[in-house]
Amino acid sequence: MRNYIWGSLFLMTAFGASAEISKPIGKSTVIGVGVNANTVAQRVCYYQDQAYSEGAMLQVGDHIIQCASANDFETNGALKWQPIDKNHSPQIEQTDGAVKRYKVN
Repeated sequence: MRNYIWGSLFLMTAFGASAEISKPIGKSTVIGVGVNANTVAQRVCYYQDQAYSEGAMLQVGDHIIQCASANDFETNGALKWQPIDKNHSPQIEQTDGAVKRYKVN
């Protein structure tokens, strides 16, 4: 009886292993995914499809946001837009009308 159990177990294993070998049916399609390595390493914040570097400030309506590190403990991690603290609101300088400069005191 033991030999019968071991024999059937061996046959099930042998047939199961042969069933795993498969051949492709038809043509396989290869899809190439292109990644620009220069843009992957950039640490930027995006606003209206434009990239801004760390420290950039934007006025959005009545609010001023700054591009800053998402996590304090990372030096090369992701960036995100953070609102500027109301107590440290920046002063806006108008130079020629086209460019606004902000200073945080």
